Amino acid sequence: LGRGHSYQGLSSMDGYMVIDMSLMCNPDDFKPEDFEQPWLLGGGQIAIGSIKSGSGCTNAVMLAYTADKFPEAGLYNIGSCPSVGITGYATGGCQGDTTPWVGLGIDDVLSYDIVLYDGTNVTASAEEHEDLYWALRGGGSGFGVITSIETAIIGAPKASSGFTFIGASYKQTQNEAREFLKRFQDFLMPDLPIGSKEYKEKVRATSAKFGGGASFNTNSTEGTLGFSGLFLGSADEARSTFAEAGLLDP
Repeated sequence: LGRGHSYQGLSSMDGYMVIDMSLMCNPDDFKPEDFEQPWLLGGGQIAIGSIKSGSGCTNAVMLAYTADKFPEAGLYNIGSCPSVGITGYATGGCQGDTTPWVGLGIDDVLSYDIVLYDGTNVTASAEEHEDLYWALRGGGSGFGVITSIETAIIGAPKASSGFTFIGASYKQTQNEAREFLKRFQDFLMPDLPIGSKEYKEKVRATSAKFGGGASFNTNSTEGTLGFSGLFLGSADEARSTFAEAGLLDP
């Protein structure tokens, strides 16, 4: 058990043995590392290091530690709640406000230290115990007892200055709303081959900096729609990016 957060109740299922790992989080034992390597979107996007921490840590602890060790531009992907434990998050998929830029949480995990059913202590990574590493990245619990996790720290967009919370809401006719939603969809996923150089260049400069969502409520003649979320950049950068996509004052 990391911190007991689970909408499905997976942290306290009938018949399960619960091992409380919450005390396995001592920042004095963390192992930060500085390095540079290309990351998911290419084009100069890089991982700037990693942090190896105990499996009982929470989002709040990891954010504070990242801010201390990588103060200029380090991003550690979390969900929305500071008390959520990192282990369940890092084995179940892991979406957060910075996911469009840094990837899913499972993309960012470089290795797991885990005790297997027979008491063997192994490290699962892309270089060793690859099948176990693959299974842990999204397969959830049940493979063993994870004791520590090494997570990549991703550099923020180079042109960005801090972050901005952005939100907009509009009342529109159904036809106007339909066109707005098309533009929003094109903003999030350009009509280009996914994974291509052109696709990555486009999203790297625009939608990958935005983590959030849109809403749409309608009646027979008109609707209210909008979007809100976190933008990796200044307020001016956010306004310029969304205006160019036709999403401000449409």
